[in-house]
Formats: sequence, structure tokens, C-alpha cells
Amino acid sequence: MKMFRNLLLLTVGTLVLMLGLGFYSADPDAIEKPPADTVIRLFDRIAFSAQEGSAMPVLRRWTQPVKAVLIGAPAQQEDGQIRWVDGVTAMLNLWDSLRGLEVAVAGQADLAALKAGTAPAGNLTIAVVPEAEVAGLNLPPKAAAAVLDTRTGCATVGADATVLAQVLIVIRDDLGPTMRNACLGEQLAKAFGLTIESKLAADVFRVRPSGLSFHGQGRMAVELAYDPAMTPGMPRDEALKAARTALATRGVE
Repeated sequence: MKMFRNLLLLTVGTLVLMLGLGFYSADPDAIEKPPADTVIRLFDRIAFSAQEGSAMPVLRRWTQPVKAVLIGAPAQQEDGQIRWVDGVTAMLNLWDSLRGLEVAVAGQADLAALKAGTAPAGNLTIAVVPEAEVAGLNLPPKAAAAVLDTRTGCATVGADATVLAQVLIVIRDDLGPTMRNACLGEQLAKAFGLTIESKLAADVFRVRPSGLSFHGQGRMAVELAYDPAMTPGMPRDEALKAARTALATRGVE
């Protein structure tokens, strides 16, 4: 009898544990609401890691709507591949979906219009240019070298400002699709004041057959940079304290 009772208790306990695990894994809130410490660590890495070594890392962000102008397109596109303009627009729409950010495509033009100053007005320019045309853009030497380097092939200019107001992304037109998309993802993050390199991307983005989306923790970490409590130039320590307060108001502790 005692053995039967112990066996019954063990069976019931196992069922309860399995049901509990099943409920947790099926509960999106449990998955999409990580502890505040996890979100703050990720926010710290994407907002301040690029400034390591500086005397006082500060928050960089936009304070106005972002109006993107798309210049040029890749020299070649593979069959079945999404059009460059459509892919860039989808990525910009993803950023626009974040709380505190307003992003839209203001227009498109070719490289000649950019050089002539007749391209649509905007404050974020995303230019795909031939290698031979890079020198004519008068980029800072470090940025020009990065675009011409076959290991990188792209660069962002203007993202070092505390208040982001005019940013240029340059991508060489002969990059393969994988490298080109990686460039777009990383350089757009820089254009919004953040650093999301390939080693961090998996903590921020989720890749699905239907497209790209943010992880719950990635979305919260990025949105912290654009929370109303944050201001451009806010020192790192102050920003991390404000981040914890901002998360608490959203019920994340």
C-alpha cells in the first residue's frame, strides 16, 4: 500500500510539473518578458559598447522623425530575391514599429541626383554605390576605407553625433546578398545610435519565414534608448538607472 501511495504521488507530481512547463512554454508573456536585468544588460551593450574606452559614454539618439532617402540599388539581384527598395523599406518599417521612433521613406533617387543635390529631402540617406564612385562622395578617410574593404563594404557617417540629425549609410553595390543584408542591418542600427553587430543580432532579432522581427528583450532594449525619460548626451550610468525605472513602469522587474 505504501509503495502504491508513493507511486501515485510521484505520478501526480510528474503530471503537475509537465503541465506547469507546458503552460510556461505556451505563455508568450513568460517568454517575451525577461527580467529587467537581462534587458538592461542588452541595452547597455547596444547603446554604449561602441564607446568603450571613452571618458564618459553617452546616449546617442534622434529627437525628430527620421526621413530616409534611398539612393541607387545593387548592381545585380538574384532571381526570386526581394527587390532592394522593398527590403530596405521593410527594415525601416520594422524600426518605425518601435515605441518612441518615427521612421518613413521620404523618397528615392539615383547617385547623380545625390551628387547634384536634387535628391528628395531627408535626414537619413541610404546609398548603394559602385566602387568607382566611392571617392567622389568625399567620405571621411576611415569610412571610405571601410566601404572599399572587401571584408566590410559599408560604413555610416554622422552617427557619432550625440543628437542624430543627418546620417549617411554607404553600401558598395557589388556585395553579395548575405553581406549586403548584414551591412544594412548593422549600419541601420548605427544610424539609430546603437551597435548591433552580428554577435549580438541573435539577442535582438528573430528571423522567421515571414520576415524579420524583434525578440521581446531586443525590442524592449532598443525602445529604452527612445523612452521619454532618455535624453541625448545622458551619461551611461544615469541612463542605466533611468532604464530600470522605465522598465518598472511597464511591469518589468
